[in-house]
Amino acid sequence: MRCRYPAVAAVALWLLGTVPAGSSDYGVVELQTEAAVRADAALQIQVTTGPLPRGARVSLSTEDGRILGAVTPFPQGASESRATVPVPAEAVAGRRLRLHLQVTGPSFAPRAPARGEVTGLRLLQVPGG
Repeated sequence: MRCRYPAVAAVALWLLGTVPAGSSDYGVVELQTEAAVRADAALQIQVTTGPLPRGARVSLSTEDGRILGAVTPFPQGASESRATVPVPAEAVAGRRLRLHLQVTGPSFAPRAPARGEVTGLRLLQVPGG
């Protein structure tokens, strides 16, 4: 089935990988839609992860701390995994969405994603808002 709306490509102003190790327990990314969000559309973030430590997941939250969801690679140990996370319309200010990303796991403290752990983020506009 074809989507009536083209994917809204995300312009990621990557701050990931620029946070010195140990300086923060989350990474910050800002996504921007190419066009205004349609009233009859829903928003989703397509998250692509690279390899993560065993049992780890990537949690996504808004700048004000609202948890949007988490992504766990499947199958465990996969070199790449992709998932979508719904985004409430009120989380987008204008055409921008500022996210906090955090890697959590059973054997380490929560931390910002390391380079290569989150390899892609796209903000998608889909029918059904």
